[in-house]
Amino acid sequence: MMKLNKEVIEKIYKENFSNVHLEFNKIQSYFLIEVYKRYNKDLDKANIVLMFAKNLHHEILRQRDSDLDYDISFDSFWINHLKINQKKLKLINISSATKLPKETTRRKIQNLLRNKILKKSNNGIYWSPLEPDKQSYNIIIEKHIDILTSLIRNLADKLKIEFSVEFIKKEIKKNFSFYWYHYLSAQSKYMSLWQKELKDLEMLLLCIECEVQASSIYKKNSITFENHYINKKAKRNSFSIPSISATSISDVTGLPRATCIRKLEKLNTMKMLKKDNITKRYLIDTDGFSSLKETSDSIIKEFSDFYLIVLRGLIREKNL
Repeated sequence: MMKLNKEVIEKIYKENFSNVHLEFNKIQSYFLIEVYKRYNKDLDKANIVLMFAKNLHHEILRQRDSDLDYDISFDSFWINHLKINQKKLKLINISSATKLPKETTRRKIQNLLRNKILKKSNNGIYWSPLEPDKQSYNIIIEKHIDILTSLIRNLADKLKIEFSVEFIKKEIKKNFSFYWYHYLSAQSKYMSLWQKELKDLEMLLLCIECEVQASSIYKKNSITFENHYINKKAKRNSFSIPSISATSISDVTGLPRATCIRKLEKLNTMKMLKKDNITKRYLIDTDGFSSLKETSDSIIKEFSDFYLIVLRGLIREKNL
């Protein structure tokens, strides 16, 4: 096994970009679609709630400061949710963390309070979902652990680290708040980066669906990170890259078809997607995405931090 550090993970990720990034985008697709549906079909609201969830996991982890045996497992999560005094946040903190304008943040929070997803006290706002929401949350997290396990296993194989699927899942559930705090931290940074770049997280979701389609040809040709953005063959034959229709994206994501069409057209104008005027289908514009190479590189760096934490945790547990 090679020496494990962030630089090695970034290197392996970029060398196997077409393969690893396809799995990553599948996870991001599932993640964004589920939180979109869960929080009133609004990714900005989802981004706000995820920040509260991340802070709660952090407070749970702090219990280990005084008790190394404190249970931070998936099975104990909602028990911990009731026991922990959550850090109350104010509007200005939420706006700063999510990169949303203050007025937008205020409106979204008011809606989340009306729907009893967030609660307000004299000291600030905190996360307090209703019982039915807790049950649906557990189902979603179980599925998400499965697909995250697949990504970790795939990356570990390329690093020549042997973990079984069962072992990874068991470890994530056992130390759930540890892994999920770091996972939500990476997701928060991911969403903030794209919020700054696109000013619209729904457009990010549309791009991801197009990328998942395109990745089938990239995966087949084993494209590296660099070649993903300067692949001359792909540019010469751009319309051989798999495309997707607005109707298909609407069916997959739950976004209204009219919204998909409007935002796909905007992405086409921004030259991030291309539209086939005959079939009316959309595909990734490799020229347009090359301008966002720096953002993609930042995302790899952020998630490489997360992968390093996960892999070190798994190695430690395996060696106990």
